[in-house]
Order: sequence, then C-alpha cells, then structure tokens
Amino acid sequence: MKKRSLLISLLLACVVASMPVFADNTPSCDVPVLPGNSASAGDHNDLNAAIAAAQTAGEKLVLPSRKVYEIGGTVTIPSGADIDFNFSTIRRKAGSGVFDMIRNADPVTGNNRIRLSNLIIDGNKGADQLVAAQPSHRFSGLRLEKVDDSYLRGIVVTGTVNAEIGGNGAAGIYMKNSKRIDAYELTGYDNDRTAILLDRSQNVRIFGSLTCGNLGSGISSYDADESEYHDIVTHHNGYSNLSVNGERSKVSNVLSYESAYSGLNIGHENVENRADDTVVNNVHSYSNGYEGLTIAGSARVQVVNLVVYGNRRNNIQVYGGATASKLTNVVARNSASGQGIVYKSGANHSLVASEVYGNAYSGIYVQKPSAITDPVSLTVGYGVKIYNNGQLNSTVSGIVLENSRDSQIIGAEIYDNQAVKTQGYGVSVSGGTGHAFALNNIHDNATSQIRLLGSPTNLKFSLNVPSTYDSTSW
Repeated sequence: MKKRSLLISLLLACVVASMPVFADNTPSCDVPVLPGNSASAGDHNDLNAAIAAAQTAGEKLVLPSRKVYEIGGTVTIPSGADIDFNFSTIRRKAGSGVFDMIRNADPVTGNNRIRLSNLIIDGNKGADQLVAAQPSHRFSGLRLEKVDDSYLRGIVVTGTVNAEIGGNGAAGIYMKNSKRIDAYELTGYDNDRTAILLDRSQNVRIFGSLTCGNLGSGISSYDADESEYHDIVTHHNGYSNLSVNGERSKVSNVLSYESAYSGLNIGHENVENRADDTVVNNVHSYSNGYEGLTIAGSARVQVVNLVVYGNRRNNIQVYGGATASKLTNVVARNSASGQGIVYKSGANHSLVASEVYGNAYSGIYVQKPSAITDPVSLTVGYGVKIYNNGQLNSTVSGIVLENSRDSQIIGAEIYDNQAVKTQGYGVSVSGGTGHAFALNNIHDNATSQIRLLGSPTNLKFSLNVPSTYDSTSW
C-alpha cells in the first residue's frame, strides 16, 4: 500500500527562540545557510518517539520545517524508515558527552530500506572544545553500519570529530559494511577530520557532493569496491580532497582544489585499497598541496578528460605498484615545483592525446627507483604535445627516461617555442634499455633535442630522428 505523508509535530514545554541553524562559528568555505525558523522543537527522545510512531502507523515521517533538535543521546533509525527532516537541524547538546548522533537501529545484524532526506547535522564540537587528537572525543554525525538498499538526499554534516582508524572508524557521514546506498546532495564542512567515509562498503553511489574546510579528507574510502562518485566539488580539506579506494570504482565530474595533500587519489599501496579497473572522467584538480592526481597500487586505471595545474608538487604521480594506467586527453600544466607527470612503478602505462607544458621541472618523468625490481615503462602515443617545461630548471627535459625500459615515444611533438627557452632537452635517456622512438617531431629545445646519459642500451630510432644529440657514453 502506498505510504501517506504524516506530519508529526513534536511539542516541548520549553521553546528556545532564535537558535542558529548551523554552528556558531563562521564556515571556512562557502556553504549556504538556510533561512527561516530556528526555534527548538525537541531532543533525541522526541525524535525517537516520533520515528517509532511513524513506523507503527506505516507512515512517512515529515518533521516540522527548519527547527532545531538539541540531542543528548543517539537517534536510531529502524529498517524501512522514511524520514524527511524538512531542513531541521539535529545538534549535539553542549556538555552531553560524545556519541554517534544518528545511527541505524541494529548495527549487529543490520538494517535496510532506510530513506533520510533534508537533514542538517551539527556536531557542535566547539561548544566542548572537542578535538580528533583525543580518541575519547571522536563520534560520527550519521553512522550507517550493515545498512543495505537505502537512500540519502540533502544531508549536511558539520562540527563532528572523528578519525579514519582501521576496524572502528568515524566520520561526519560514516558508512561501514554497507551495500547499495544511493546518496544525493551530501555536504560536509568544518569537521575535525573526514566529512564522508566509506569503510568496507560496496556499491555506494554518491551523486552531487560539496565538501570543504574539513581537517581530514572531504570524501575517503577503504576497501569500497564498485562504488561511484559523481558531480563532486571538494576543496580546502586538510588531507586529500577525494580519496577513492576500491576496485572497479567510477568517478566523474570532479572539481578539486586547495587540499593540503592531493586533489584526487585513486588507490593506495595496501591490498585493501587497490582501485584496479577504476574509470575516471572529467576532472579539474588544481593548486593542491601535493599532486592534482595520484594513482597508487592499482592496475588498469583509466582517466579521460583531466585538467591539472598549479599543484605544489607534481601535477600527476603514478607509483606504489600502479601498472597499466591509461591517460587520455590530459592537460598537465604549470606545476608549482615538480614534474608534469611522474611514473615510478609498473609497465604498460600509456598517454595519448594530451598536453604537458609549463611545468617547473620536466614534462614527463619515467623513473625506476632502486627499490623497484619490475620494469617501469610508458607509451606516449599520437596527439601528445610536450613543451615549454623546465620553468625552474632549464637543464631538464620534455621527457626523462631514467633506468626504465621498453618505453615507446611515438608521434609526439616535443619543443620549446618561448622567447626565452626553458626546456633544455626534448628527451633525456639515462641508463635503462629497449626504448623506441618513431615519428616524433622533436625540435627547438634550448640545448639539444636528445640527451643520452649512463650508457642506455638497445635504443631504436626511426623516422623523424632529431639531428642534434647531447651524448655521454653513447
């Protein structure tokens, strides 16, 4: 039978007028503050009673619009609950201690078919000077554990204190051991550590999210296979803005900037956080403290339509066991103090139809660190332009192949067209073996077109071979 909407009014003897909807502190990022009534409407006991009444009646619960519920204990959500919070705020009451503010009713055997919408969660951390460095201060705003087949829309979380710790984490919105959750329009700001965390949860899909000003990550995940992240805006977070860890993930339409770490992480080096076969589309990531994009510990990551620039280390780094990544239609430009793209692990990487230019040091750096036993190789294909790099060091090159093997540079254009040239060499080969060069247009670099160092072996040049070399131990 189709559910009827039921407006359940929660009455208190004492009404507190003019309470702000959000925390007293001004947000550190642009988050819209909802106007309207902010009178107090109840506490956790009133909310739990209203939820129970709606469940008994088989009704959807619609709370009064834009009220404030000062809670001193946890609000619990049973299976099948459908709650429209109607833009009301659930705030942790000052002096009430630390507890997960909202959670599903049965985290042991699990719940399902939960629907929550139009909810503002305020952890009110400033009222009691709570900080994540103190473990006893940590709590989640919304904790869903062993929750399946559920739906979230229009949820804002602020002022929580948490930590991503193995086995028993916390976050502003924390999903643990859950499956098939669709979440729309999530906002997280000014949390002490992470705003949104997926912990061993599969098939979670986030459509539309703003996370900013958090002391941890904006969105992070751990062993979250086949999850999706679409239409994401994330900036000014204290760790990485968006960290995707789970195989066969999907990421699209991301704007990421000014994180303290990296703008977008795909995978990490530990097994649980591999992101094999992840597909990334349409990302703009700039001015981050580390890289704009990192790919680590993962195989066959595909990235299409990526713009990265002004990142304070490299613009892109592929490392930590990553292999066979494929980057298409990438612009990697104007790194602040590093390379355009760095490859430090794995064979069979490819880059096509891309531009790499204006970076502080080399455009592309392929390096086999001494600790790596497997070969490191890259194929640069047609439609790649690498130019005007070396803005901070004119002895560097468009492409550097260092102690790597079997890379192929085919159909690229590598040059410097500035009035004052900064890209010293088109290609530098230092040690290594088996590289092949064909059909490239390497010209007008500051010192020489090809530089050979450290006795590289078994090099193959064919068609459009540059006429100038700077060779040591050739």
